Amino acid sequence: SEMCIRDRLNLPAGVTATHGKIPNGQTFVPVLLTAAPDAALAQAKMEVKCTSTKGETTVTGGYKHDFPVVLGRNKVVIMDTEIHGVAMAVTEKAPYSVDFVVPKTPGIRGANKGLKVVIKRDEGFTAPVKVYAPQYPSGLNGGTLTIPEGKTEGIFNVEIKGNAPIGETQLVAIAQSSGYTVSTQLMPLTISEPWLTFAMEELRIEQGSEIKVPVKITHNKEYPGDYELQLYRLPTVSYTHLRAHETDSYLV
Repeated sequence: SEMCIRDRLNLPAGVTATHGKIPNGQTFVPVLLTAAPDAALAQAKMEVKCTSTKGETTVTGGYKHDFPVVLGRNKVVIMDTEIHGVAMAVTEKAPYSVDFVVPKTPGIRGANKGLKVVIKRDEGFTAPVKVYAPQYPSGLNGGTLTIPEGKTEGIFNVEIKGNAPIGETQLVAIAQSSGYTVSTQLMPLTISEPWLTFAMEELRIEQGSEIKVPVKITHNKEYPGDYELQLYRLPTVSYTHLRAHETDSYLV
């Protein structure tokens, strides 16, 4: 069954936590901490507790981290202690902020999705900013993005695997620069089956000749518009782009 995080996190005044549920079969959920502009500088030990209910049975679990206190040779732990909270603090404002631009179209299984990232810089702050995702939802993967000095946006590429769960998930990214670390808001991203699928047979062509390429189109979802087909990873040959209509099922 799904698990949910309790809202009683022992946060300082002016700090709020945003999070969702942990879906069945997954092991993590991002928790976003946001400090209000007028929040006082403070520190706290944040409590994290989760509950899971199935039928009439409810199970509650908490955070525990075994912290080594005494190490022996080869870093063998001689003595450790249990820590049941997460340290957090409200600090001075960073000279920049980062966020995603929510995409208007879903991510498609078996394809890549480019997500626009925007940096808002304070006056005088021009340093490069590194952006990465600390953890990806099930079925998603990606790398890092560096927004160059003085620039304010870039494209963060996410790989969506063919077995990614269908439906809405949430993605969060971290930005680091000049000793500051900030986070985006939790961005909703919908994962969908491919709207269109294409099939081609094996092709053979002689030097100096032309060939027609039959492409079978399967419409898995209604798409009200035209789209362009382009062949990739070809030898040194010339070709023509094809434009297909929403009702086409076969092109050459």
